[in-house]
Formats: sequence, C-alpha cells, structure tokens
Amino acid sequence: MPYRVVKPKKWPYPDDYGGMNPAAAKELGFKYPYAKDTVVVRGGQGEVKTRNTVLHESVEYNQMQHGKSYHSAHKAAMRFERAARKRRSR
Repeated sequence: MPYRVVKPKKWPYPDDYGGMNPAAAKELGFKYPYAKDTVVVRGGQGEVKTRNTVLHESVEYNQMQHGKSYHSAHKAAMRFERAARKRRSR
C-alpha cells in the first residue's frame, strides 16, 4: 500500500520518534489527525533517512494490521531494517 508522507512543521510526537503511523499512534495513545494512508515523518531528515523511516513505518503498520502489538511490530521493522542494511552492504 503506498503511503502519503507528511512532514509537519512542528513535531507532535516525543523526540525519540522519527516517524509515526496511525496504528502505532492509536496503540500508544497519541492523536493522529492525518488520513489512514499517511505516514508522519520528522522534518529535517535527509532523503535516505526519510525513505528508511517510511519503510520502517510501513512494515510496522502492516504488522499491526495483522494483529501484532506495537512492540512486536516495531521489533519486526527493526529486523527488516537490519536485513536491508546487510543486503546493501554486500
């Protein structure tokens, strides 16, 4: 599923979050005033970091849509990121 990417001028989430998807926001108790097909990414990140954040959020969102908790989905997204880095470094 393609996602729209929004970079709000003022970051509405805690500083240690680089991105947010609707399922994670709901489970974590954050407001999410964006459409369901939108991923929110912190501004000021470079193009590669933004792409990686969108990938992370999409894996996380997909996992949560299939019944995983935020923490399980986040761990799956982190494993995906590590595997992708490993593939790129070959």
